[in-house]
Amino acid sequence: SEPSEPSAFKLRLQAMEDEDREDVIATAPIFLNSLPKDMEKLKAAVKAKSFKDCFFVAHSLKGVAGIFACENCMNLAENLEVTCRAEDIDQLEGDAAALLDAVQTLASEIESCLV
Repeated sequence: SEPSEPSAFKLRLQAMEDEDREDVIATAPIFLNSLPKDMEKLKAAVKAKSFKDCFFVAHSLKGVAGIFACENCMNLAENLEVTCRAEDIDQLEGDAAALLDAVQTLASEIESCLV
């Protein structure tokens, strides 16, 4: 079978300086362990329509996404922060779902690099 294309995360990892790469690899298990809890917090905050709690989780995930150089996740987290600041109930679910999907993809890409 054909070798699969390297993931976006793997390409970013390969482009990093050695020291940065080591830091990211050391941080990865912490992220992977805490992500399910963060995802549940965000889902609960959306269900409760708590803009404050959604903002907090989005902000936290934006910082984590920055460590892994995931621009897409950072942008989606920023979108959710803006939605929360504006208390835009119509955008809340969609923005949160997009962020959850993106961080789940990032987590899968990270896991595949740690094997």
